[in-house]
Amino acid sequence: MAMSEISKVFKTEAERVRGWEVALGIEQPNEADDREHFWEDLQTIERLEIVEAQGLEVEYRMHCGLYGLMHEKAIFMTDPKAGFIYTGESAFFNKEND
Repeated sequence: MAMSEISKVFKTEAERVRGWEVALGIEQPNEADDREHFWEDLQTIERLEIVEAQGLEVEYRMHCGLYGLMHEKAIFMTDPKAGFIYTGESAFFNKEND
């Protein structure tokens, strides 16, 4: 997953790998990890709902149990190796707590 995105927060591949390891519960977060990201949310995903995919934009709702709902329209770009990669940009991103 670290190879299929561009991130303003995790600028290097190693940082993206570490970010995904923490997000998926493979590694425990430490003081150096960015606490603004939704580590616990991603570990409690109950379902992923694809609302619409049109062109290079994908709108989805990620239902994260007690941590609420993430609703995003993510923007992708074509990539010769991966096919598509997440640009790190969104038309919108909302996080709602239940």
